[in-house]
Amino acid sequence: MATTTDVTVPTEAAETTSPPQSVDDVSTTPRVLTPIREQETPDAASATSREDSDGDSDGTTVRDDVVNFHTDSDMMVRVTHEGTVTQFMVVSSSVATASPVWRSMLYGNNARARTGKGLWIMNIDAEPKALSTLFNIIHYRFDKLPAELSLDDLFELTLLTYRYECTNLVYPWGHKWTVKFATYVGEEGHFENCHKAIWIAWELGDAKLFRDMIDALIISSKVDSSGNLVNTSGKPLKDMVLPDGIFDLISATRTATIDKILAAIETSMTALTTGSRQSGVKYCKLGKNERECEAMLLGSAIPALISHGLYPVPAASNFSESISQLQDRIYSVKYIAFHGPEWMPHMTHEHCSLGLRESVQKRLEEMPVPLQDHHVSHLEKQAAASGILADFGVPENRTRVFKSGNTMVKDTWIDRGAKKSGKRSSPAAPSSQSAQSGSPPTSAQSHHSDDDADNEIVSNGRTAKANKAVNGKTANADKVVNKKSADIHTEHDIAPEKLPLHPGHPNPPEPALPGQEAELASAHIANQSGFRLELVPRQSLNLGYQGDQDLQQLLSTMSTLFYNGRFFQSGARGENQGFAECVLADGAGTITHVGSPSDPQIAEAEAAGVKKQDMKGHVVLPGFIDGHMHLLMMGQSLQKCDLDLCSNLEDIRRAIKEFAARNPSAKRILCKGWMHSMTDGQALASMIDDLDPRPIFIDSKDLHSVWCNTAALAEMGVQDMPNPEGGEIHRAANGEASGLLSEAAVVTLVWPHIATVASMEERLSAIKGAVEAYNAVGYTGLVEMAMDEHAWEALQTLRQRETLPIRFAVHWLIKPSKTEAENLAQVDQAIELNRQFSADTSPDCRVVGIKVITDGVIDGCTAALTEPYSSNGAPCEPVWSPEELGAVVKRADAAGLQVALHAIGDLAVRNAIDALERSAAPGGQRRHRIEHLELTSPEDAARLGRLGITASVQPVHADPSILRGWPALLGPRRCARAFAYREFADGGAVLALGSDAPTAPHPPLRNLYTAATRRSAREPLLADRVNPEFALELAAAVAAATEGSAYSCFADRWAGRLEVGRSADFAVVDMEWDAEKLLEAKNVQTWFKGKKIFDAAAA
Repeated sequence: MATTTDVTVPTEAAETTSPPQSVDDVSTTPRVLTPIREQETPDAASATSREDSDGDSDGTTVRDDVVNFHTDSDMMVRVTHEGTVTQFMVVSSSVATASPVWRSMLYGNNARARTGKGLWIMNIDAEPKALSTLFNIIHYRFDKLPAELSLDDLFELTLLTYRYECTNLVYPWGHKWTVKFATYVGEEGHFENCHKAIWIAWELGDAKLFRDMIDALIISSKVDSSGNLVNTSGKPLKDMVLPDGIFDLISATRTATIDKILAAIETSMTALTTGSRQSGVKYCKLGKNERECEAMLLGSAIPALISHGLYPVPAASNFSESISQLQDRIYSVKYIAFHGPEWMPHMTHEHCSLGLRESVQKRLEEMPVPLQDHHVSHLEKQAAASGILADFGVPENRTRVFKSGNTMVKDTWIDRGAKKSGKRSSPAAPSSQSAQSGSPPTSAQSHHSDDDADNEIVSNGRTAKANKAVNGKTANADKVVNKKSADIHTEHDIAPEKLPLHPGHPNPPEPALPGQEAELASAHIANQSGFRLELVPRQSLNLGYQGDQDLQQLLSTMSTLFYNGRFFQSGARGENQGFAECVLADGAGTITHVGSPSDPQIAEAEAAGVKKQDMKGHVVLPGFIDGHMHLLMMGQSLQKCDLDLCSNLEDIRRAIKEFAARNPSAKRILCKGWMHSMTDGQALASMIDDLDPRPIFIDSKDLHSVWCNTAALAEMGVQDMPNPEGGEIHRAANGEASGLLSEAAVVTLVWPHIATVASMEERLSAIKGAVEAYNAVGYTGLVEMAMDEHAWEALQTLRQRETLPIRFAVHWLIKPSKTEAENLAQVDQAIELNRQFSADTSPDCRVVGIKVITDGVIDGCTAALTEPYSSNGAPCEPVWSPEELGAVVKRADAAGLQVALHAIGDLAVRNAIDALERSAAPGGQRRHRIEHLELTSPEDAARLGRLGITASVQPVHADPSILRGWPALLGPRRCARAFAYREFADGGAVLALGSDAPTAPHPPLRNLYTAATRRSAREPLLADRVNPEFALELAAAVAAATEGSAYSCFADRWAGRLEVGRSADFAVVDMEWDAEKLLEAKNVQTWFKGKKIFDAAAA
């Protein structure tokens, strides 16, 4: 009997794309294949035991039969699907030759095992029927292939060809298997299954099917009660297998189209109710008794529209039904015709209307197919691999199909030139415009007057026909200015409302940033979806340019080419990591292209004289966003005495005394970086009273405690104060304040005092210093996590004085009060600030939510734990009761605010999750978050992803050099659960990395080092690692510090990744791509909105 090696391949292994490595004792040369009958099985197959045949211990059923694909099979593939294990015998080298992913799994650096001369058993999760089809192709068993595949079968097969990177295998059958879907639009059930057809088209490169199914999904999708965009069967689109970015395009196009349809209703109703209308617009077609006719139209339309929820006209963001349902509502509006005293049969008003049906028809004709350049390129590439003709032309008689009641309605695209002549274009002879463009006629064609008939602009930007062809260089005709766009407007641009949010998605919809509109000659206006064009009449531009030379000069002042760099690319969680070679950004600082210097877009830019910036071979990362920091305190900490390197009381006293001597004019001695363990848990005023007569305030590293001398206690007047809610003024046995204030006493007493005694200029200087410090290490965004009135006043004052090169997302601190009314009053203040400082009104400084501190810290024994502390056996209760916390969460959530809950101990974490689950709207659409999560149970770790809660973590707190006291405080069992970041991510939670500055160092590369290695950045020679099984891959850590933090504060529409449509924010880092060498890395430049804001060479 042959020996066996059992290898389990998890999903991530199956999707690895690292290059294969040859091995000496395993041949990678495909063998000569001799087809055999299915019933023939090698002796090795008998290695399957009787016990396996009857069933596995985990409850799965193992089929007795083994399908053998070749006489030389040397590997058994055990396929688990829906509780059943199917066993296939295959030739390992043939499979490896057909798929680079399999080759890497079997022979590469990531190989799970080596075979020697025995039989491999590979365990995978897959749909067995589809995998059997794939193995039949690989082993030349073409007679076993089906003549045709159902939609479900082809869907499963294309999932596998994508997973294993072997689309080319279906080349002989690709066209044959997909031709039946050419007429799929309109077939029974196509709305419910169009997401599968979209994936098939995407993987095989069927451009027409891809377009048609995107159309169908846009028209039929609606928003459910949880805010999810769903298909006609109620399945959320976010849960479907869709190409990257398509969800956003579908959402944006749907909302934009609904917005235009509703705007048409608003226009008509406003015209009739106010008497203000566009010149020449008439609703009475007869031209007699017009006023009476329009009054009758209005009187009959209003009740009908009210009954359908369309009057007053709702905002597009509040309309949850589909476009086809909206059309049904409008089509059901019946008008009562006016009959005057002189009525005659030939003078009927029965054909008069408000034109609402025509508006719907028009908007559907204008609705863009959201194909961007990279979509077209991908489809072309896949079509070449699969053998499907990549036909991107759209004949003018192409039909758009949508539902009207219980019937299928087909609307025919008609060439605008044919409309003028009264003829439809022949399907066999599509116009050159359509054949080249791949897009249906758009509003540029249906809205233009006859004087504009010579201008035909193609919606996907691939071609444009005017008096002469233009490709971005010609200025004698209207121009295509955004080649990734899919919509054109000639009258006005109605920006879509904020789209429904969806949890866990790496790239959710968000309003576009004002001021980021491209300033190109043809007035490109980028909207939320990043794919809309704006065509403005030439005479309205008033730019004064007359030819190619002027346009090239204009473009050269607008665009910048960043080249000779390694521009980091990855998915939202660090998957599919890679590096692009260059980035092109327009004058507004928006990225317009990411790719290679050989790309045609780069050639065009260089021909236009684009500005160039050499990245000198460095790694270029998206601008870092600190997911959790404290702005004013960070700035003030830069001027404080740093005790971070102290080890004991003697070190602390020496450092304070030296600092006081260097700063004789300072009114107070402010210190930072003290840890309880440095002074054996003691913090008495008497221990530092003799150092200086001035007030001394010493912040603990975690900012949850302040150690004061007697002068500081007297200045604050705390001797006779009661303990604030959730805090403590520690006292001696005689009742006198002893010198330590903790938790809410810090927030409500110390912080306000320090802010009050500091002058406005001191606060402004501190904030400006913090921004400069952050820019210097690569940050372009901050999430401020404890904003109060004093810091807010200073920040707004500074912003009025100067433009700060960084974005702020602010969480308003909610301090625990004696009554629920007082708590909710603070939330209401945040709600009002959110209205005033939103993405629409203040994109670079937004109030996004509230911050609630639910417990303390483990070092101070104030974190809430499910079991008492091991060191003293003392329990610690949360700061907020479940009822108090639930009321605050409910009020904020209902107002659309994000809730950030500080929770460090496992009891606090559990309470925080419970509060969000019980009191917030389901679906995770607010992207509520929990801060720190230092000690969690496995059960609660899994709940984060399931509930769509963002895990906001600070790896610098997991530095082993500052955790030496934890074993005594918690014991080894609980220490083993500390900082379980990898577990959060594996459970589906989005990670947002922050520094918690000034409680910890703010440089992001140190943060990444600890996240990826679990080693100490403070003491690099320390060999200790904190729970290394919870470490993140480097790419995942980078993604969490950029895209994850952007997602956590709704900034992922303009920041977080280096991709088209987002801001050119990045850090240029001199580094090796090795987590172990991150402490050697250095940020050399920082760019914000395409402008350099830091250069180490000039610093």
